[in-house]
Amino acid sequence: MPALGVHRWLLAVSMLAATTSSMSGQRREPIRIPDAALCARCSVALQPVVQLETAAGRGVNVRPSVVEMDGLGRYWYVESMDAPKVFDHAGKFLQVVGRKGQGPGEFLGPVALWATQGDSMVVFDGPGMRATVIDRDLKAVRSIRLPAPLNPVVAPAWPSQVIANALIPSATGVGWPLHRLALVGPVAESIGSFGPGTGE
Repeated sequence: MPALGVHRWLLAVSMLAATTSSMSGQRREPIRIPDAALCARCSVALQPVVQLETAAGRGVNVRPSVVEMDGLGRYWYVESMDAPKVFDHAGKFLQVVGRKGQGPGEFLGPVALWATQGDSMVVFDGPGMRATVIDRDLKAVRSIRLPAPLNPVVAPAWPSQVIANALIPSATGVGWPLHRLALVGPVAESIGSFGPGTGE
């Protein structure tokens, strides 16, 4: 599994577990991880995966708010809510996707990315409250209006089931931190809300 996908995978597993226990009505005790080392000879070794380089060939120095890999092995990088930058599998800069704005293929502030099971990427624009599907050729092909800024996002079954953390001011969504949405049409459809605490 790519290193960048581990966090998203763990988030998906925890959200699905919460969904399953919520739907079945059973409450599961949380798994407690002890502070003491379980393996005295075990260690963690960090290894660089790739260095992303700007168009001028310099390394990217700013800490990104989002990095995600698409189905073609390209890295999508967002910093300071700017339009996403795309790099090839070796870290070479390819292009910026979209620009600032509210029109088709434009973003006010991307806050989350989701790689579909194919080769498309979904860009979740927080301030713009919409999701934009970008195809393999880096062109915007579809836009979905959202009920609120969504972040983080996992999609167990894109686009029919998307789970996200959000404050949704609706009769069924208020007070719940996590929401199941269907993003099949031009407007997101709420399937249900659940979760303890803040849902983080």
